[in-house]
Amino acid sequence: MSYDRIEWHSEGEGFPKEAKPEDGGTHIGMFLTWIVQNDLIGELYIEISQEAINKVKSQKMTGRDFLIEECDSKFYNEVLNDEGNEFVKYYYDDDGNENYFGDYAKVFDEYDNVYEVENSWENYDKIKPIIEMRYHEWKNNNHKSLTLCNKKMKVNEIAQEISDGVLESFQKHGFKYRKAQKEFVRKIKEADQVFSLMYTKRNDGTITVKPELIIQVKEIEAIYKSIAQIKSRPYLTLGNYFLHLRDYDGDDLNYKKKPTKEWLIENDADVKHLIKIIPEYLEEDILPYFESNSSVSRVDELLNKYPEKMSVHNYSYPLRTNIAIIAAKLNRNPNYDDLIKIYERELEDAEENYKIEFYKLKELLASNLINDKKIWDAKGKK
Repeated sequence: MSYDRIEWHSEGEGFPKEAKPEDGGTHIGMFLTWIVQNDLIGELYIEISQEAINKVKSQKMTGRDFLIEECDSKFYNEVLNDEGNEFVKYYYDDDGNENYFGDYAKVFDEYDNVYEVENSWENYDKIKPIIEMRYHEWKNNNHKSLTLCNKKMKVNEIAQEISDGVLESFQKHGFKYRKAQKEFVRKIKEADQVFSLMYTKRNDGTITVKPELIIQVKEIEAIYKSIAQIKSRPYLTLGNYFLHLRDYDGDDLNYKKKPTKEWLIENDADVKHLIKIIPEYLEEDILPYFESNSSVSRVDELLNKYPEKMSVHNYSYPLRTNIAIIAAKLNRNPNYDDLIKIYERELEDAEENYKIEFYKLKELLASNLINDKKIWDAKGKK
């Protein structure tokens, strides 16, 4: 998750024509300098960027240079440890009057434009005490009082508040909210597109939220359900946790399944933060994923490109194999026979129900029924 990026400023309205692109990151860099010097950096960056961290601490590298060279010009949540993220959500990522950018503008009000502020250690020394003050305010007051409320947070109330807060953004794009399932659904001719939020209350009173993207291509789903061992089981065509899909680098060949990423709600500020960022993710990541991948041909391409590898686009390997052979058959994939052999071998250790379904599908897909699409037509869907 990005809190800020240089491009959001350098490519935005109000950015001076004479300014250099990196001038859009001076304010981020100064904040990042304070983060580094106060040991609020996350474990990942301690591991991979220790040399650069030491340079920032010794003032041999500016925070802006660290941002550009080590963070790809993006101020990510991964840059911070847990305490750093909590403070950033309170101060940097807040829309109130006493947020970081507002303080930054006041400190450097002698400039006609905040993007003209020189990236210097002298200027950092001007903003540093303000950040320190805000940090101690948060540490001594807000943080303590908010964390005391953890035990009182109720999952259903939090879920309703978040869904109400983002509902308009989803409705604008044709989604409807299913309250019981805590999911937003859009039905198009070819598929159902689902963005779901799974809430879990932990022993310490905090709540985790796992956002998931699901695509159910109707033609594939109808065929699968015709042979399904457990009719009530959801047979998603494509699906994974949104944060995995968002951060996916496109390297299907080397993809490895990773632990589930989730959002953490500890207080009201976290709820407000999610209400703010989910609509942004909808526009930037969720809609493009749905619009690119809701067809049989695309499912065939995504699931069958590397049949012996895990796929980020369907996290359940046994289910993926069965979905994949349906898509390959419908899309007339020339490698269909080879795919059958590969998946048959890969399913040797799978749950028995998936094996039974595979052999039923293998028989069905070889018949004239599927070639004539009689199963699909009989459901009155086409």
